[in-house]
Amino acid sequence: MTDLGPVQRLQAMQTTLWAVHDAAQQIRTPLGAFYATLSDEQKAQLRQIVQEKPDRFMRELAEEVQKRLGVTVCRQTVGEWVRDLGFTRKKSRCTPRSKSVPM
Repeated sequence: MTDLGPVQRLQAMQTTLWAVHDAAQQIRTPLGAFYATLSDEQKAQLRQIVQEKPDRFMRELAEEVQKRLGVTVCRQTVGEWVRDLGFTRKKSRCTPRSKSVPM
């Protein structure tokens, strides 16, 4: 076996990573669509949960979803649901921007 140079090693790692990525996508898409579905009523309840306290962390939203809807999900799934409902998770600034520092 010959030693590969740094460029060839990086190319080999990139090829491997893309193969893992592609395999994960093939599994994730159908399973995600199957397991991560909410009824229209559940979506309305999730919208209400988010609107009640928009600054909740995803972990807190997942706990509230489990409590109110009886659905146990990870925070990543809740994040996808929240994004699908059109919410963004950007937090507002605690302090105003400095006027003395150029943007």
